[in-house]
Amino acid sequence: QMEDLALAPGIPTLAETLQRAGYQTVGLYRRSWVHERHGFGRGFDVFRAHMEAEEAGQHLHEELERLDHERPLFLFLHLYDVHSDYEPEPGFRAQFARPYTGIVDGTSRQLHDYLERTEGTPAWGPADARHLVDLYDGEIRQLDTALAGFFTFLENSGLAKETLVVLTSDHGEEFLE
Repeated sequence: QMEDLALAPGIPTLAETLQRAGYQTVGLYRRSWVHERHGFGRGFDVFRAHMEAEEAGQHLHEELERLDHERPLFLFLHLYDVHSDYEPEPGFRAQFARPYTGIVDGTSRQLHDYLERTEGTPAWGPADARHLVDLYDGEIRQLDTALAGFFTFLENSGLAKETLVVLTSDHGEEFLE
């Protein structure tokens, strides 16, 4: 079962390696797969769950205030905002979502039902796929705005001069392709 999967104890993590080298290690994560029970909390001085990017930003400010500013910092910030359910805030939705009268709502349950082709799942067409992409694009813009706040904080605090930021993604999406 997927719930039983975990990183093997003998596999070193980046956080463990940097912690041994004297770094302070802070991990803020979202969702169950990046969780201590799966081995991802190893090597972190602080490993805390959050809900959305805005909440992660609040936690980040709290943690940075507690740090020893003489020691280097490794920060792992895991954001899950651009995954289903695709429910951007109204302002971000309005920027991207074209008029749509179909049944697609962007919820994970509906997407999983469609992908599993369970009984009663309606056939979706190009307008439905376009609507999913619009919702997804709203989510991306919403996350970009939250990240801009984080980068502004780094600049204003003077941390940007000594900070290496690495952005990665776990996967893209496919919308009825």
